[in-house]
Amino acid sequence: SIVTDYITNSSISMSINLVTMIIANVIIFLIGCKLLNIKIPSLFMTEKFNGKTAVRYAIIGIFLQITAGFIASVISSVIENGFGITPYEADFDMDPSDVKMIMITVLYTCIIAPVTEELLFRGFLLKAYSKASQRVGIFATAFLFAIFHGNLSQGILAFIVGIFLATIVVRHNSLVPSIIVHMSINTYAMINSFIY
Repeated sequence: SIVTDYITNSSISMSINLVTMIIANVIIFLIGCKLLNIKIPSLFMTEKFNGKTAVRYAIIGIFLQITAGFIASVISSVIENGFGITPYEADFDMDPSDVKMIMITVLYTCIIAPVTEELLFRGFLLKAYSKASQRVGIFATAFLFAIFHGNLSQGILAFIVGIFLATIVVRHNSLVPSIIVHMSINTYAMINSFIY
């Protein structure tokens, strides 16, 4: 019990999660690319994308995050008041004195998760599902991205933002725009969690 509490409440748990996420997402991405004969450099051949477009997309992504948060709170309220069920919410509370935990969480949330999730969802899976059609690819990966997050509020955000991220990947034929936007959204969320 003491060991479990220590691991859960220390940076060890987040570190294990970070390493597991890197390994799982990257291995699935690499295997998927190999099976579908996707050339990895082709996923980064960005077309018609510049800094101004990146800023515009980041602002749109943050707006979608705020909108999704509002939608999620309304749906959670309806579920809670109408059915007496409290939907699970991810807990982002951190001890401000645990510098290691904060550093690992920032690294994981703002850099590792956006890069590895984009490789998996908008890289391999979008290409795989787009063999049916691009619209199927966009919505299927957004749906899987929502389920992957494992709770209602993040799931709603992931679905809405997932559609946007897949659309800009298709538009620019590259993962670079979606990685930048994903990093922006997660960084904004992290800043908000520190402030509040």
